Amino acid sequence: MTEQKRGMSKGCLIGLIVVGVIAVVVIAMAIVCYVYKDELIDAGLTKMTDALAESIIENLPEGVSEDDVRTLMTEFKQAFKEGKISQEEIQEISGRFQKIAKQEEISQEESREIMEMIRRAIDE
Repeated sequence: MTEQKRGMSKGCLIGLIVVGVIAVVVIAMAIVCYVYKDELIDAGLTKMTDALAESIIENLPEGVSEDDVRTLMTEFKQAFKEGKISQEEIQEISGRFQKIAKQEEISQEESREIMEMIRRAIDE
């Protein structure tokens, strides 16, 4: 009598193929994210500052114009690109913005506070 060696079952083979494909996709995404990290960070920062500017402009503090807000956001993005702003400051500003974003409308006082926080981060 000859013994037949059995290979893997179809289910096991399909499972291994699926796991292999998922692993390749995850590795490819990690490589793409690493290669384009600066562009991704820039896009996220731009989106955040644009949304923040619009929130502030909707309820401008006294003595502040729309141009002042847009100029501040441009300076903030430039300072970040030049490495003048630390990760801690970015996290603090992002956290503050997330709290503000949950509200329907921000007050003039909150607008002024976040603008001052950004100005301090730029000037340090």
